[in-house]
Amino acid sequence: MDVNLSTRGNVAAFRVMDAFERQRRIDLAAAYRLVAMFGWDDLLATHLSANLPDEEAFLVNPVGMMFEEITASSLVKVNLDGEIISDTPYSINRAGFVIHSAVHGARPDAGCVMHLHTRDGVAVSALEGGLLPLNQTSMILSQAIARHEYEGVALEIGERERLVADLGSRNLMLLSNHGTLALGGSVAEAFLQMYMLEWACTVQVRTLSMGQALHAADPAVIDKTAQMLSSEKGAAVTASYADQLVWPALLRKLDRTNPGYADL
Repeated sequence: MDVNLSTRGNVAAFRVMDAFERQRRIDLAAAYRLVAMFGWDDLLATHLSANLPDEEAFLVNPVGMMFEEITASSLVKVNLDGEIISDTPYSINRAGFVIHSAVHGARPDAGCVMHLHTRDGVAVSALEGGLLPLNQTSMILSQAIARHEYEGVALEIGERERLVADLGSRNLMLLSNHGTLALGGSVAEAFLQMYMLEWACTVQVRTLSMGQALHAADPAVIDKTAQMLSSEKGAAVTASYADQLVWPALLRKLDRTNPGYADL
């Protein structure tokens, strides 16, 4: 399939924005600005996306905008064939399309997908052992992380099949020698999952940098702790915590420090 990331020449595709898309745009724009606030951005690289299931499409950032500049209206709508279906002067990044279309196409439960190149996330992705159960957060995540081998810059459509096969039903992934990936049913849930993964990666980098003997937790305790997220009940509690508590608090913080993300 030749994916040219072009605008489809069909005016009928540009319909009036519904309430669902409006809220998706606002939440995703907020997530971009929060990524910048937390220092997770990489100039113009990496991507966050949110699905629009009724259109078999998703929203993603326009090429050329810094993450702290993103607004709800600037996000670009693209379908799974790579056609831009919103009225926009912007284009999108091909590698971002390959990764995000892969997940959205295979995982309808993925309301939001985040992919980052943070220093600590990339560092941990380059370790043979990946994320180690060295602290409580990494133990919680230990059974939720998949791994995908580096195949070069993600420009080839054929990589999508291998990426989703490696991801399976998990919501977190280390892209080896590349970075981190998280998804959730909502933007809020994906952001919380990524926060936990990035936090655990940073603590691991700091722990290993001390050059001291490591204290290992009991394997049974590690397994028990992992059930907090991997069980159906644990996943539901995490999603509720993200949507009802963490996300509203983060939006209040963003409104104080970098308002304007909701502009449509």
